[in-house]
Amino acid sequence: MRSWYRIAIDLRKVAQIWEYRPDEEDVNEWDDERNFASKIKEFHEMEFKFSMMRELPFQGHPKRQENIQRQLEQSLIEIAEELQKKLLETLEKWLDSHAILTPNTWASKRVQGERDYQEVNGEGDSESMVNNLLWEYDKYVHNDRQRLNSGFGSSPDYSTHMYEILSTALNDKESYPSLIRYVENAFLPDYKNSEIDSAQYNLEDFNLSHDQEFETIEEAEAWIEDYYTVENVDLEPDVLFGGDVESFVQSLQNWGSLDGILTEFYQHLVFPSWYDHWSAQGIDETRETVEDIHTRLKAASSKDLGNLTAMISMGFNVAHQTGDMVEYLEQDVGEDGLKSTLDAIDQGAYVEKAKEDLKSVGVQI
Repeated sequence: MRSWYRIAIDLRKVAQIWEYRPDEEDVNEWDDERNFASKIKEFHEMEFKFSMMRELPFQGHPKRQENIQRQLEQSLIEIAEELQKKLLETLEKWLDSHAILTPNTWASKRVQGERDYQEVNGEGDSESMVNNLLWEYDKYVHNDRQRLNSGFGSSPDYSTHMYEILSTALNDKESYPSLIRYVENAFLPDYKNSEIDSAQYNLEDFNLSHDQEFETIEEAEAWIEDYYTVENVDLEPDVLFGGDVESFVQSLQNWGSLDGILTEFYQHLVFPSWYDHWSAQGIDETRETVEDIHTRLKAASSKDLGNLTAMISMGFNVAHQTGDMVEYLEQDVGEDGLKSTLDAIDQGAYVEKAKEDLKSVGVQI
């Protein structure tokens, strides 16, 4: 008769099949929390074991085989449902940021995505949003090759680009209504007051400098009010910007204009160059693929576990193969290095360990 000790050893060995053992580097030593990389590894290990248990011969009692399969299935369902939720969030964010149906949609999603990130993570601010715009402007419009294939990151001082952006916008006022409203509300009143002060101080000199013949201050004030519009004021970029991002952002916030102005800048100044770059790399086809995977992954459920695991695998594969999508996933889970984890899985790094576990309980490999 087998001893209770021996039975306990065997039971522990069997349990190891469905109780994932994370690598030491995948566990936070301070709170024992596993990182997301370990969950990706667990999913692939559980999916491999579950498939092998059903496909390969088993040496042992059928009830034992049935129990192992049932426990593996439950472990796989739990990790699959967790990853399904996270993948859907990442795919949706990527699709929002690559919403290329219209330039305005793309630009709006760009700005709203940053606001959503700030709200959820408590990181970032309006100044960082302006710096991110300048960073992407430099990356795509100025064709900074070092940045074209890099991901998100903090921006150096590209404030010189703001002069260029504002100069372009002021020369195409119809395309930038939010910026023009800001000019009308924030600058024109002060400009008019300055002109009124000049007329009040010396009406004769005011008439000479403006080629007018006003007889009263009231006539001059009425003319100033009507004449000085955005079209008749020679605004220079440095009048609006002044080289100080922080002060510029504060002024835009005071007038509630920041998000609208950033959307216009993204739409008219960044999107054309962004699309030229990514369309050459198949962004339209990639988006169609991601949309299809997102739809199918959202509809998948553990009632058809084979379909659910297949769609999760496709989700990770498209994230792995679609450059910046891995970076979206890393941002979502707060981890770096997920690409190397997916690389290792593609190379079968964890297969041998799974095979040894299966062999230990009687699977004929």
